[in-house]
Amino acid sequence: MGMIRSNTFLAALLALQLFLGCSSEKTLTIQLQKRPSSASQLVGRQRRHLKPVEALSLGNEHNTEYFGVIGVGTPMQYFKVIFDTGSSDLWVPWVNCTFGGNKHTYNHDVSSTYQREEPMFLIGLSYGSGPVVGFFSYDDVALTQDIAVQGQRFIEVVNASPNYAFYDFDGIVGMGFANLAANGTVPLFESLLQQNQIDLPIFSFYLSSEGPGSELVLGGYDPSKFVGNLHVVPPHDNTARRWSVTLDQVVTEGFAAFGFGNATDEDRPKMSALIDSGTSLIGGPADLVDKIAAHVGAIPDETGQNYFLDCATMDHVPDVSFWIDGKDYVIPGEDLVFPVQDGNCLFAMFPMNIGPAARGLNPDWILGDIFMRKYYTVFNYVDRTIGFAPAVKPKRRQRGWMDWITQSLTLKPGFLALGQVRRL
Repeated sequence: MGMIRSNTFLAALLALQLFLGCSSEKTLTIQLQKRPSSASQLVGRQRRHLKPVEALSLGNEHNTEYFGVIGVGTPMQYFKVIFDTGSSDLWVPWVNCTFGGNKHTYNHDVSSTYQREEPMFLIGLSYGSGPVVGFFSYDDVALTQDIAVQGQRFIEVVNASPNYAFYDFDGIVGMGFANLAANGTVPLFESLLQQNQIDLPIFSFYLSSEGPGSELVLGGYDPSKFVGNLHVVPPHDNTARRWSVTLDQVVTEGFAAFGFGNATDEDRPKMSALIDSGTSLIGGPADLVDKIAAHVGAIPDETGQNYFLDCATMDHVPDVSFWIDGKDYVIPGEDLVFPVQDGNCLFAMFPMNIGPAARGLNPDWILGDIFMRKYYTVFNYVDRTIGFAPAVKPKRRQRGWMDWITQSLTLKPGFLALGQVRRL
């Protein structure tokens, strides 16, 4: 679904934080080294043996955005992007875009590898944060010093919802399947496979809860970032249009919102849950989320899209369990509450109103960054399975000189190799 933000509340929250001058530690690690001048030079490198497994460091903005850096064109133009498993298209702002904010924009006139699509026409995309409109173009796209794609089709966005002005990222890299991409576009990850930039059709996420350490691994996974074995879960259905798994039940403190033992829901079919790196919170059917919110003592606001509770009671919020493929995935109550202001806390679940006609096309639930922070997640692009394992907690460290370089040079070095990670 590619819901970059679950509701308008978080946009308002980010705006408030910016207004108050709140700061956050950017976690993109910078290595000062010479970089190639174009993505095409990366593609043309001769490799020996296996292609390298690469890890991209991700920045963490208020635990609501996890972004990386890509380079587009020759010479490269750099962008902060959300790697979004809920969508399949790649877009960055056009140089003359009108959606505001301090965005890095793409100027195709200065790229020698740019190709215009003919005939040119406008295409619209819908996200939870609002729509964007743009036109198709082709150019080289680099993700790391060793991984790049030639002639990637993407969208230059000319206009977008004003909501995007509140967010720190410039654009989106959809990590979903081709059947969700606009007008037959080949998604970037599929292009990596077609151009033999990675050996294995998998990628994996580790999202830290605070500070540095978040990463996206291309072509493998990092066993140091989780505990125990991966639990590999099949897709929700054979068509597998999305990165969805079957959700058996949702339980909190003995109260079943739906699922086993809930007589009122015996006829309800098993639900799908989208594992979505582009959504901050957890979303579900409005009637069920209302039940859970009421059970934990959260009260809806006037919009009915947000739930709040007194922060003095946050220690008493119970854990919520999501049963997937016979296994219990627990989200602690403390992770489901965000202090906002004036003693009020946001309950980190939101209602989704999906009509009968949309069921089967859209997911019933969205398990966003809150879920993925708790569980290391491995996506297999061929068999469309998803592997889960408890994520390790990041080691705390004192802020040093490298963090200051990170904040001031976030977009300049841009491409990272973070050491050895494992292939399947």
